[in-house]
Amino acid sequence: MFSIATRMHVAGLSGREITDFLSTCDDEAYRRWWPGTHFHLHTVKGTPGSVGSVVFLDELGGNRRVRLTCDLVDLVPGRKLVWQLRRLLLRLPVRLVFQLKDDDTGVQIEQSIQAGFSGAAGFLDPMFRLFFPARLAAAKDQHVRTEFPKLRDFLRQENR
Repeated sequence: MFSIATRMHVAGLSGREITDFLSTCDDEAYRRWWPGTHFHLHTVKGTPGSVGSVVFLDELGGNRRVRLTCDLVDLVPGRKLVWQLRRLLLRLPVRLVFQLKDDDTGVQIEQSIQAGFSGAAGFLDPMFRLFFPARLAAAKDQHVRTEFPKLRDFLRQENR
């Protein structure tokens, strides 16, 4: 298994706010969260916020446009959200994982991209390093460190 992870703490935000927002988001709210960087995040199949739903995500990661279709494969409100990438009818061995832990001041976030096969196909895992160069990991890290404080600020503005 290959993984690149960002760990950070965001004061004044909860894990439940993150999982609720990400699992039920629509394009308008997603664009308002980070204008000019976030373009689309919406459910294309199934019920928003339900395991088994399919979402489409479109954003800038560094200077690269990232467009993904993902299945919501695991959701524990306030604690965990996992999207698995898909192409056409196939789930790819790549997951976007959010692990969340609330504390007295906010939430500890670990956001990772995990890629790899289980079982005998695991010998192919080193090839994923070709798709995730160091510059991509650095851009992802910077993106995550910027977007979650923005999410806190966006949600506080929305609730006024």
